[in-house]
Amino acid sequence: MSIETAIWNLEAMGLVDVILPFIIIFTVLYVGLAKVHLFGKEKRIRTMLALALAAGVIVPHVLQTYPPCWDVVEIINTALPNVVMIGIAIVSFMMVAAIVGFNINSASTFLGWAVIVIFGFVTYTFLTSGGQGCYHGSMQALPISWLEYILPILVFAVIIWFVTRGGGGGGRDGDIY
Repeated sequence: MSIETAIWNLEAMGLVDVILPFIIIFTVLYVGLAKVHLFGKEKRIRTMLALALAAGVIVPHVLQTYPPCWDVVEIINTALPNVVMIGIAIVSFMMVAAIVGFNINSASTFLGWAVIVIFGFVTYTFLTSGGQGCYHGSMQALPISWLEYILPILVFAVIIWFVTRGGGGGGRDGDIY
Protein backbone atom coordinates (compact mmCIF):
# COMPACT_ATOMS: atom_id res chain seq x y z
CA MET A 1 0.00 0.00 0.00
CA SER A 2 1.42 3.36 -1.00
CA ILE A 3 1.22 6.51 1.10
CA GLU A 4 -1.13 8.01 -1.46
CA THR A 5 -3.52 5.07 -1.08
CA ALA A 6 -3.37 5.35 2.70
CA ILE A 7 -4.21 9.05 2.53
CA TRP A 8 -7.14 8.36 0.18
CA ASN A 9 -8.39 5.68 2.60
CA LEU A 10 -8.18 8.15 5.50
CA GLU A 11 -10.09 10.68 3.40
CA ALA A 12 -12.76 8.06 2.68
CA MET A 13 -13.07 7.40 6.43
CA GLY A 14 -13.75 11.10 7.06
CA LEU A 15 -10.36 12.36 8.22
CA VAL A 16 -10.64 15.75 6.51
CA ASP A 17 -14.37 16.31 6.99
CA VAL A 18 -14.81 14.97 10.52
CA ILE A 19 -11.71 14.03 12.51
CA LEU A 20 -9.30 16.90 11.80
CA PRO A 21 -11.90 19.70 12.18
CA PHE A 22 -13.17 18.05 15.38
CA ILE A 23 -9.64 17.93 16.81
CA ILE A 24 -8.96 21.56 15.84
CA ILE A 25 -12.24 22.87 17.27
CA PHE A 26 -11.97 20.77 20.45
CA THR A 27 -8.37 21.86 21.06
CA VAL A 28 -9.06 25.56 20.55
CA LEU A 29 -12.12 25.45 22.81
CA TYR A 30 -10.40 23.37 25.50
CA VAL A 31 -7.35 25.64 25.63
CA GLY A 32 -9.56 28.73 25.59
CA LEU A 33 -11.65 27.42 28.48
CA ALA A 34 -8.48 26.48 30.37
CA LYS A 35 -7.07 29.99 29.97
CA VAL A 36 -10.17 31.87 31.13
CA HIS A 37 -10.83 29.56 34.10
CA LEU A 38 -14.56 29.87 33.50
CA PHE A 39 -15.23 26.73 35.55
CA GLY A 40 -12.19 26.93 37.80
CA LYS A 41 -9.63 24.16 37.56
CA GLU A 42 -12.25 21.49 36.83
CA LYS A 43 -10.97 19.54 33.81
CA ARG A 44 -14.05 17.33 33.44
CA ILE A 45 -16.41 20.25 32.86
CA ARG A 46 -13.96 21.88 30.46
CA THR A 47 -13.54 18.61 28.55
CA MET A 48 -17.26 17.89 28.31
CA LEU A 49 -18.10 21.43 27.18
CA ALA A 50 -15.37 21.40 24.52
CA LEU A 51 -16.52 17.96 23.31
CA ALA A 52 -20.16 19.05 23.14
CA LEU A 53 -19.40 22.28 21.29
CA ALA A 54 -17.03 20.56 18.83
CA ALA A 55 -19.64 17.88 18.16
CA GLY A 56 -22.25 20.60 17.75
CA VAL A 57 -20.18 22.03 14.91
CA ILE A 58 -19.26 18.73 13.24
CA VAL A 59 -22.62 16.91 13.35
CA PRO A 60 -24.54 19.48 11.23
CA HIS A 61 -21.71 19.32 8.68
CA VAL A 62 -21.95 15.54 8.44
CA LEU A 63 -25.76 15.66 8.22
CA GLN A 64 -25.49 18.53 5.69
CA THR A 65 -27.93 20.74 7.59
CA TYR A 66 -25.87 23.94 7.46
CA PRO A 67 -27.29 26.58 5.11
CA PRO A 68 -25.15 27.41 2.07
CA CYS A 69 -22.03 29.44 2.89
CA TRP A 70 -22.35 28.80 6.65
CA ASP A 71 -20.72 25.36 6.92
CA VAL A 72 -18.04 25.93 9.56
CA VAL A 73 -16.04 22.85 8.52
CA GLU A 74 -15.90 24.00 4.89
CA ILE A 75 -14.79 27.46 6.01
CA ILE A 76 -12.06 25.94 8.21
CA ASN A 77 -10.91 23.61 5.41
CA THR A 78 -10.74 26.54 2.98
CA ALA A 79 -9.14 29.13 5.28
CA LEU A 80 -6.65 26.91 7.11
CA PRO A 81 -4.17 26.48 4.22
CA ASN A 82 -3.99 30.28 3.81
CA VAL A 83 -3.48 30.80 7.54
CA VAL A 84 -0.75 28.13 7.64
CA MET A 85 0.93 29.72 4.62
CA ILE A 86 0.93 33.06 6.42
CA GLY A 87 2.40 31.41 9.53
CA ILE A 88 5.19 29.80 7.51
CA ALA A 89 5.92 33.12 5.84
CA ILE A 90 6.07 34.86 9.24
CA VAL A 91 8.54 32.34 10.65
CA SER A 92 10.67 32.51 7.49
CA PHE A 93 10.75 36.29 7.57
CA MET A 94 11.63 36.31 11.27
CA MET A 95 14.57 33.98 10.60
CA VAL A 96 15.85 36.17 7.77
CA ALA A 97 15.33 39.32 9.86
CA ALA A 98 17.24 37.78 12.75
CA ILE A 99 20.12 36.81 10.47
CA VAL A 100 20.51 40.31 9.02
CA GLY A 101 19.83 42.06 12.33
CA PHE A 102 16.73 43.95 11.16
CA ASN A 103 15.42 46.41 13.76
CA ILE A 104 12.26 48.49 13.78
CA ASN A 105 12.24 51.62 15.94
CA SER A 106 8.98 53.45 15.53
CA ALA A 107 6.15 55.08 17.42
CA SER A 108 4.18 53.05 19.95
CA THR A 109 0.97 53.51 17.96
CA PHE A 110 2.48 51.47 15.12
CA LEU A 111 1.73 48.19 16.92
CA GLY A 112 -1.89 49.11 17.56
CA TRP A 113 -2.56 50.06 13.95
CA ALA A 114 -0.73 47.02 12.65
CA VAL A 115 -2.77 44.69 14.87
CA ILE A 116 -6.00 46.27 13.61
CA VAL A 117 -4.91 45.88 9.98
CA ILE A 118 -3.82 42.26 10.53
CA PHE A 119 -7.11 41.47 12.26
CA GLY A 120 -8.90 42.93 9.26
CA PHE A 121 -6.96 40.77 6.82
CA VAL A 122 -7.54 37.59 8.83
CA THR A 123 -11.24 38.42 9.10
CA TYR A 124 -11.33 39.02 5.34
CA THR A 125 -9.66 35.63 4.75
CA PHE A 126 -12.29 33.81 6.79
CA LEU A 127 -15.20 35.77 5.30
CA THR A 128 -14.14 34.95 1.76
CA SER A 129 -13.50 31.27 2.55
CA GLY A 130 -17.19 30.33 2.50
CA GLY A 131 -17.07 29.24 -1.12
CA GLN A 132 -18.00 30.57 -4.53
CA GLY A 133 -20.68 33.25 -4.35
CA CYS A 134 -20.78 33.42 -0.55
CA TYR A 135 -19.22 36.84 -0.11
CA HIS A 136 -22.14 39.27 -0.10
CA GLY A 137 -20.36 42.54 0.50
CA SER A 138 -20.89 45.79 -1.35
CA MET A 139 -17.46 45.42 -2.93
CA GLN A 140 -16.10 42.45 -4.77
CA ALA A 141 -13.67 40.19 -2.96
CA LEU A 142 -10.07 41.20 -3.49
CA PRO A 143 -7.88 38.69 -5.31
CA ILE A 144 -6.25 36.35 -2.78
CA SER A 145 -2.82 36.95 -4.31
CA TRP A 146 -3.00 40.56 -3.09
CA LEU A 147 -3.71 39.34 0.43
CA GLU A 148 -0.89 36.81 0.30
CA TYR A 149 1.67 39.57 -0.28
CA ILE A 150 0.43 42.33 2.01
CA LEU A 151 -0.60 40.39 5.12
CA PRO A 152 2.71 38.60 5.76
CA ILE A 153 4.65 41.84 5.34
CA LEU A 154 2.46 43.58 7.91
CA VAL A 155 2.61 40.64 10.30
CA PHE A 156 6.39 40.44 9.99
CA ALA A 157 6.74 44.13 10.70
CA VAL A 158 4.59 43.91 13.82
CA ILE A 159 6.34 40.84 15.19
CA ILE A 160 9.81 42.22 14.56
CA TRP A 161 8.88 45.57 16.10
CA PHE A 162 7.37 43.84 19.13
CA VAL A 163 10.39 41.60 19.68
CA THR A 164 13.05 44.24 19.08
CA ARG A 165 11.50 47.24 20.83
CA GLY A 166 13.19 48.60 23.91
CA GLY A 167 11.98 47.33 27.27
CA GLY A 168 10.22 49.76 29.59
CA GLY A 169 10.58 47.96 32.90
CA GLY A 170 12.54 45.28 34.63
CA GLY A 171 14.28 42.56 32.75
CA ARG A 172 16.69 42.82 29.92
CA ASP A 173 16.15 45.09 26.93
CA GLY A 174 13.58 43.66 24.52
CA ASP A 175 12.29 41.08 27.02
CA ILE A 176 8.55 40.72 26.47
CA TYR A 177 7.92 38.63 29.57
